[in-house]
Amino acid sequence: MAAKIGLFFGTTTGKTEAAADMICEAFGGKEQVALHDIARAKPEDFAPTPA
Repeated sequence: MAAKIGLFFGTTTGKTEAAADMICEAFGGKEQVALHDIARAKPEDFAPTPA
Protein backbone atom coordinates (compact mmCIF):
# COMPACT_ATOMS: atom_id res chain seq x y z
CA MET A 1 0.00 0.00 0.00
CA ALA A 2 1.37 3.41 -0.95
CA ALA A 3 1.51 6.28 1.50
CA LYS A 4 -1.33 8.80 1.34
CA ILE A 5 -0.90 12.51 0.87
CA GLY A 6 -2.07 14.42 3.96
CA LEU A 7 -4.01 17.52 2.94
CA PHE A 8 -4.78 19.85 5.85
CA PHE A 9 -7.16 22.76 5.45
CA GLY A 10 -8.88 25.36 7.61
CA THR A 11 -12.25 26.86 6.78
CA THR A 12 -15.02 28.90 8.29
CA THR A 13 -17.18 29.36 5.20
CA GLY A 14 -16.66 25.98 3.52
CA LYS A 15 -14.89 27.42 0.48
CA THR A 16 -11.46 26.12 1.49
CA GLU A 17 -12.95 22.71 2.19
CA ALA A 18 -14.50 22.71 -1.29
CA ALA A 19 -11.10 23.60 -2.76
CA ALA A 20 -9.48 20.80 -0.74
CA ASP A 21 -12.08 18.36 -2.12
CA MET A 22 -11.20 19.44 -5.68
CA ILE A 23 -7.48 19.01 -4.98
CA CYS A 24 -8.18 15.60 -3.49
CA GLU A 25 -10.04 14.49 -6.62
CA ALA A 26 -7.28 15.85 -8.87
CA PHE A 27 -4.78 13.63 -7.03
CA GLY A 28 -6.85 10.47 -7.33
CA GLY A 29 -9.49 10.74 -4.63
CA LYS A 30 -9.58 9.57 -1.04
CA GLU A 31 -7.57 6.44 -1.82
CA GLN A 32 -4.60 8.75 -2.46
CA VAL A 33 -5.34 11.76 -0.22
CA ALA A 34 -6.31 11.98 3.45
CA LEU A 35 -8.26 15.21 4.07
CA HIS A 36 -8.02 16.80 7.53
CA ASP A 37 -9.83 19.85 8.85
CA ILE A 38 -7.08 21.45 10.93
CA ALA A 39 -9.61 22.47 13.61
CA ARG A 40 -10.39 18.78 14.25
CA ALA A 41 -6.99 17.25 13.49
CA LYS A 42 -5.41 14.97 16.08
CA PRO A 43 -1.66 14.54 16.65
CA GLU A 44 -1.72 11.13 14.95
CA ASP A 45 -3.06 12.78 11.78
CA PHE A 46 0.38 14.38 11.38
CA ALA A 47 2.29 11.10 11.65
CA PRO A 48 3.74 9.72 8.41
CA THR A 49 1.97 6.74 6.91
CA PRO A 50 3.95 3.66 5.90
CA ALA A 51 4.85 3.45 2.22
